[in-house]
Amino acid sequence: MSDPNIPPFIVPNQMLLMTGFGEGTWHPLADGSRLLVRSYVPGPAFAREYVSTSLGRGGAVEILDERERPELAQSIQSAFGRLDNAYFNTTFTFGEVSFRLARSGQNLAGYCLAGSELHHAMGTGIWFVRHLYVTLAPEGKTALASAVMDRMLKSYEVNPQWFASQLRLTGNVSRIVSETHGYISRVQSESYWNRQRMLDRTSQRFSDYIRGIQRPQDPNTGEVYEAVAGSNYYWRAAGADRPFGTETSDVPRYIDVTPLLRID
Repeated sequence: MSDPNIPPFIVPNQMLLMTGFGEGTWHPLADGSRLLVRSYVPGPAFAREYVSTSLGRGGAVEILDERERPELAQSIQSAFGRLDNAYFNTTFTFGEVSFRLARSGQNLAGYCLAGSELHHAMGTGIWFVRHLYVTLAPEGKTALASAVMDRMLKSYEVNPQWFASQLRLTGNVSRIVSETHGYISRVQSESYWNRQRMLDRTSQRFSDYIRGIQRPQDPNTGEVYEAVAGSNYYWRAAGADRPFGTETSDVPRYIDVTPLLRID
């Protein structure tokens, strides 16, 4: 969630150019901080750029799916819009990219959602990429990565006084941020990898049906096994990789077994 290496940006204007601050230069502020002079990059373009330049170093990136998320931008715009006035206004744009990355001989599955916000005040544009959400995991582990991100989004909290001072804004910022992350969590659940996993699951079910296979799962480790279909209950003996089934829930005697869960 977010990247501290992404600086705040200031949009080039005539005043900056006249004082020697062109595209790609750093503009100092009175408090000692700096803004990178750069034209505004909308969220969809920034997501693709971030994947290619920051995540794709040392490996080949294959973009599988990319979409604008105007509904997410509109949701956040509505929340922050009440803070706009004749001298200050904010624009949000969001986009997502799903990709595959080969790195060190391993195939990784990735998802990036980026939202850039442009603040206009008195003829000056300053923009940030405060909303950046990335998952990167070995292929086959995208569900776990998505669950981790979902947990982060739903448990995230900010200090409203600090956040308000950062934006120089007033209002119920804490509630706005909570609503934002809740919406982003729902958007992430619709991502390419989640859609793809549903298709893969349907295909797997059909294949298992043809082969007469049931897939029970160890509730302790999460590991999934293959077993002969047709039983009501499944077990795995200690040290064995091949589970077996029974018709009743009676625990088999004389052997150390772990009960397994049937999964669809």
